[in-house]
Amino acid sequence: MSKKDRTINWMGNVKTKFNINLPGALQRLFCLILAVYPMRHIHWGVDLWDTGYNYANFQYMGLEHMDPMWLFSTYLSNAVGHLLTLLPCGRTLMGLNLYTGLFVSALALIGYFFCTRVLRIPGWIAFAGEFLAISMCWCPTALLYNYMTYLLFLIGVILLYLGLTGFRRGYLYAAGVCLGCNVLVRFSNLPEAAMIIAVWAWAILVHRERKDRSESPWGLALRDTLACLGGYLTALFLLFGYLHIRYGMGTYVAAIKRLFGMTENATDYKATSMLYGMLESYLINLYWVLRIGCILLAGVVGFAIVNALLVWFFERGRTDRKAKARLQEKGVVRAARLICKIGFAGIAGLIPVWLYYREFCVPVYTNYGAIERPFILFLLLAMGIGALRVVLPGGSNKERLIGGMVVLIVLLTSIGSNNKVYPSMNNLFLVAPYVLWECWKFIRYAADWYPVEWLRQHLAGRGHKTEAVPDAMREKRCSPEENRWGSRIRGFVVSVFPAKAVLIAFLALVLVQGIGFGIGFGFAEATGIRNVTTVIDNNPVLKHVKMPAQRAQWMQEISAYLKEHDLSGREAVLYGEIPSMTFYLQTAPAHNPWSELDSYNSAIMEENLQKLADSITGGDREKPLVILEKDYALYMEAGADALREAGVDNTKIARIMSKQDKNEMMKKFMADLSYDLTFENEKFLIFE
Repeated sequence: MSKKDRTINWMGNVKTKFNINLPGALQRLFCLILAVYPMRHIHWGVDLWDTGYNYANFQYMGLEHMDPMWLFSTYLSNAVGHLLTLLPCGRTLMGLNLYTGLFVSALALIGYFFCTRVLRIPGWIAFAGEFLAISMCWCPTALLYNYMTYLLFLIGVILLYLGLTGFRRGYLYAAGVCLGCNVLVRFSNLPEAAMIIAVWAWAILVHRERKDRSESPWGLALRDTLACLGGYLTALFLLFGYLHIRYGMGTYVAAIKRLFGMTENATDYKATSMLYGMLESYLINLYWVLRIGCILLAGVVGFAIVNALLVWFFERGRTDRKAKARLQEKGVVRAARLICKIGFAGIAGLIPVWLYYREFCVPVYTNYGAIERPFILFLLLAMGIGALRVVLPGGSNKERLIGGMVVLIVLLTSIGSNNKVYPSMNNLFLVAPYVLWECWKFIRYAADWYPVEWLRQHLAGRGHKTEAVPDAMREKRCSPEENRWGSRIRGFVVSVFPAKAVLIAFLALVLVQGIGFGIGFGFAEATGIRNVTTVIDNNPVLKHVKMPAQRAQWMQEISAYLKEHDLSGREAVLYGEIPSMTFYLQTAPAHNPWSELDSYNSAIMEENLQKLADSITGGDREKPLVILEKDYALYMEAGADALREAGVDNTKIARIMSKQDKNEMMKKFMADLSYDLTFENEKFLIFE
């Protein structure tokens, strides 16, 4: 059998010809694109929040400059990030953007090879899914604790799948190691242990197919669970052992206790709040599911009525079977159905236009409005398809397993984050190819997607007279009179055409919005950055980085001041929404550079500032710079009215006012140590 004629048994019953092999040159091109595409924005900047803040944690990793809570809650990602800073250009923004972007490349390539080599998804569909997944990476790669989480999670899922389907417990052990390491990548990855559900479900599925059921499924489940648990505990034992030797386990435990205690102020990190935020996103967007569903229902009902009328009109009074066959051969009914399909296809094509008009999404790709609702529906579609694959009869155990895993990936990725369902949108490296593949099968071979063969066998088992489903039933010229099952399948395909049309329209919208977002979006202060046109020449960290003209002016002025007064490399205390400046200016943090966050307890801040002041007055430490964001400095000096006169938006004014106790602490710290203003521009103030 040639490669072109190779068949895929995707339901475990009906084999359909489909070419899953691509020319070697095209496969290499796909891999090259997936490897390079994540680097498309490495020269964009500058984000004053997450990007430079995380890169500073990499460069200045350790208890001397980092808050212990953040050091230990994301320890492995900080350790790997620190190694990246030791590479050539590892202390420049572009260099670290490149190195961290390679983790996205690895995610896409691993997902692509798993989908094509193991799941047997056609290469072009897998490529489209991975390209879409990369485009949806809204989170900056500087947040390495996210991308290392996704990478280890993906590898763990793949090893789990291979271990279960191949009955290889060594793979299950390795999967446990990956998920165990993820706890040290980001402590909130603990819920990923729920992937053990797949192990238990697999044991039940295998038990149902065994002829000899003398062994309980729980025996197999227990052995597989112990293999996974062994790997999980091994990873934790080795990593915690290293932390105990280097830092002392008491230091780690105290830091994690603070992590649990931060929910008193940062309520969005409470388990209930995170779970509610995720469920709320899905529930709110069911509104759009219902509206699109109404269009679909109207189409299905309309097609059923039209089909019945056609049969009645063209075949009424004709009892001669040959006459009916001749009528079918003339294509009258077929032509009428085709006209109806074209009409509904036109209606379905207007659905994206209607959704744009109703502001379901916007064709502006520099903010989250372009993707939020379409991809929440995409996640719902993924979970719906995965759940159907689990419960629909006639499918193979492997299909049920991967369908259930997709549902778990979507749900577990968002648990442990205060970003609602956005983490799941950022982790589509297995989900997107799977959804596109299942949708393609439904659109191209609707009758095969549904378990027709299982239905035939099921009816035969109940005493109904049925015939075998012939291979010719999918032939375009197969007459319903020649094959009763062919007639039923043809009727089924006709009835689901509205679903196909709506699905195609929705997927087209998703692809346009997702790829447009990937090309046009660059993260800056939790939203998109625009007009990235200007480069500055006096800051080696920001060399070759393009940014908006206003930000370029801010950075040019403050960089020139530090260079002129030889202040680069000096410790600094930052306050305001500017934590990235410690990396951009290469000023080691003498204090938590993002101290205004709710997750940083006021009592801890007061204690740390007092320790810093005591060490300075005692002569043990050089007096650090103080860099303030101008809006915070203006509020501390003149109050909220001054901010309103300066044109600051009300949302930010409310944020600044909510930090009143921390504002007072900073004022006291600066007053006690007699700081004087030495530099001011439109965005920053420097005190010495």
